[in-house]
Amino acid sequence: MLSEDDFHAVPRLARVPDAQREFRDEVVDGLFELTRYVRKLQAALSLFDFALSQNLSLPALPPYDPRRGTDRLSEIKAWQSSMRDQPFCQWQLIAVHAGIFCIDHFLQTMKYIRTSLAQAPALFNRTNQAQLDKAQQIAGERFPDIPDLRNAIAHLAELSKNMRAIRTNSFKGPLEDGYFQVAASSAVMVSDYLNGRTFNTSRNGKLLSFEFSEKSASDTIGIRNEFYAAFN
Repeated sequence: MLSEDDFHAVPRLARVPDAQREFRDEVVDGLFELTRYVRKLQAALSLFDFALSQNLSLPALPPYDPRRGTDRLSEIKAWQSSMRDQPFCQWQLIAVHAGIFCIDHFLQTMKYIRTSLAQAPALFNRTNQAQLDKAQQIAGERFPDIPDLRNAIAHLAELSKNMRAIRTNSFKGPLEDGYFQVAASSAVMVSDYLNGRTFNTSRNGKLLSFEFSEKSASDTIGIRNEFYAAFN
């Protein structure tokens, strides 16, 4: 398997005509970047885990229980408001935002590598294209919401800038998953909402979710390794 230390020594990446060297170098740079994004993701997860450990004494949002006779949305808003005042909760949000951006950049870099690869036929023909397809398919199945999550975070103020925007970006019911309870006739705007390791936000009528955990990092490493395998 390729590592950061041996890209330059791999003949498959070294032997291309002069006219294709620029594109070969772009491929090599992209392969380096995949590992760098993995490391940034791991750093963001470490920050998240530390902040979470400091918040263990704080009350978690209880599962929905209709016997309490309270409005679920009011419960969520009250809990979220109390948690936002806690510094370590803000650290968690900073970390999960960084993690989502790292994964999005990782996914985009795989696409850019393949664009450059297509411009270097000598390298393209020695690369397992089916293996690259497999890696990208796994990535798309594992992280389907990441592009939309990235856009939602990057344009957070825009999503709720006025009532029209709020209506557009609220997600529609029905939904009952133990934490959210939304009737079929209702719509709820969720913005930058974190419960435990699960991050939620809504955009364009859809509820987007991301669980930030060791599995997120290990799956990203697995996808990178699948992608690297195409160059062996």
